[in-house]
Formats: sequence, C-alpha cells, structure tokens
Amino acid sequence: YYPLLFTEDAQIRVKYPEGYNQYEIARSICKNLPSEYKLIIKEHPVFIGQYSAKELYNLSKLPNVVIVNPKMSSKTIFNYADYIVTINSTVGYEALFYDKIVFTIGTPFYNNFPGVVHISSLNEISKFLSNQKLIKENLIPSDKTSISFQSPLMSSPYVPGSMGGISLSSISACAIAVLHSGHQITGASFL
Repeated sequence: YYPLLFTEDAQIRVKYPEGYNQYEIARSICKNLPSEYKLIIKEHPVFIGQYSAKELYNLSKLPNVVIVNPKMSSKTIFNYADYIVTINSTVGYEALFYDKIVFTIGTPFYNNFPGVVHISSLNEISKFLSNQKLIKENLIPSDKTSISFQSPLMSSPYVPGSMGGISLSSISACAIAVLHSGHQITGASFL
C-alpha cells in the first residue's frame, strides 16, 4: 500500500525533496515489485484532486496497481495490505499498530521503531520482497510493550480540521502509557 502524499508538505519539501513527484514514485514502486505483488494506491483524503485524472488513470492501467477511493480508511486498507511503502507518512506509523511491515524511504520520526525497514532506494523493494529472510534481518527488533499505548488514540475517527474526537484525557492516557512503556522516543516532538 502506498498512500500518495501532499507534496507541498514540509515533510516532503524539506526532508525528502526527491519525493515531490508522487506519481513517479508510485510508478517506480510498481516497476520494482515482484510479479506476484499488487500495489494499492490512495490519494491523500484531504487533498483529493491534487493529482490529475490522467495521472491516476495511467497508474490504474499498470498491471500491478489498484487505485482505491481516497475516502477509504487506511485501517480498512491494512486488512488487504501486507506491507506499507511510504516516505514519511503518518499512515506508516498507523500501520505499525496493525503489525504491518513499513518500508520507509524518507526520515519519519518512527524510522527506528519496531516493524520498520528503512530503504535507501525504491530499487531495494524487489530485493526485500523476494527474500523474506532479508526483511527479518533488517527489521528493527520488536518489543510488544510498544503497542500498549495504541487504543486511546487509534480508536477515534479522523475528521479533517478537527482532533477527530480525541479528548485531553485520551491524550493524557496515551502519554502516560508511553512514559510507562520504557521506550525512549527519539526524533519526535510533542506539544
């Protein structure tokens, strides 16, 4: 599963400017997939229409691509996806809570979390997907306590322009769970 990103986001512009052309990144992922894999692609739900109909149509014509409705929840897509490929999308972070393996090509705050395989090039996707042992060797070691702070935030639906029903008590519960989990989170900023 590859979620198309909002290209004007500072996460792309500053941290991974090579990712500006999401259309070409999606095409490159497709070129590097072993033949038995399909790539699920979804537009960013807040920026529907950022990509031209022609670009999306061209992607949909690739034999190993499935374009899904941008309003479809990533949580639903996780039921069909074995892996997530992202530059630094929060979808990658969410996928970790669903025990998905996440390939990152950027530098998201969760790059050193269990379940992440950082790749330096999209050309590496084929190598990893063709060799499950190689994935296991490159995964950050798993620690089951990292999942213990999932439920307070993950159960609330996202509504654009809102906190998605997340209350101050949910945020506090999540913060306490993180502090008690014994994990040291690096590279993340909390407000």
